[in-house]
Amino acid sequence: MTALQLLRLYIFPKTVYVSEDRNLSVVDRIENGEPVRIFYHGRTRESGVYLDKQKRKHPLFKYMVMLKDICRKYDGLNHGLMIGGGGLVFTDIFLGINRSNTMTAVEMDYRCIDIAKKYFGISENDRLSIKCMPGEKYISNTAKQNMGAADKEKIFYDFVLYDAYVGDKIAGALITEDMLKMVRTIMSPDGILAINVINDPDGKVRMQTYLTEAFLKGIFRYTSLTRCANGGNSILLASDRKL
Repeated sequence: MTALQLLRLYIFPKTVYVSEDRNLSVVDRIENGEPVRIFYHGRTRESGVYLDKQKRKHPLFKYMVMLKDICRKYDGLNHGLMIGGGGLVFTDIFLGINRSNTMTAVEMDYRCIDIAKKYFGISENDRLSIKCMPGEKYISNTAKQNMGAADKEKIFYDFVLYDAYVGDKIAGALITEDMLKMVRTIMSPDGILAINVINDPDGKVRMQTYLTEAFLKGIFRYTSLTRCANGGNSILLASDRKL
């Protein structure tokens, strides 16, 4: 972009999409001197990317930076499952870490999937599968399928990411004790579950996060909770491998 285009975008952010109910929108704007595209659900930032093609491979949101670091730190996280994810931006990040990586993304709002494809360049291919259904239904269906399948036909994930919200809280159906136990049954022995959680406005970790961590401690051998650099999010990890 030219300097004049950047100045114009700084002064007049450009709305490139808004849903009929006006709850969802995609806006091009300037943040920290960089042209970016942000997907909003109400006032909540769901996804974001740099508009500069050279920077698209770098995560814009701090919690995605942490998730990328986690996936690079631990070996063997090649087969991923993402529940939620808004504009599905993290699928591109995950697939870019290793050419052998594959991911299934599950999003219950078909509008988010359409936005991901049209405005964020996400497309299904032999490494990325996108499902439109509630995350808990997909987890339950996969667990039931595994129970009746031969070993070679069972589906196990090395990395499971929860990034699904109702408002500013993680979807409650995904973090019941029974559902978390079910998630464990579709994970590989060294698999990692990562849950992106939103902190209180003052940066404090919410009680819901601590309650979820308590459930996880009764299911997995190891857990960890780390606040992201911006303080707005934390990443809750659980695994049977040492974290």
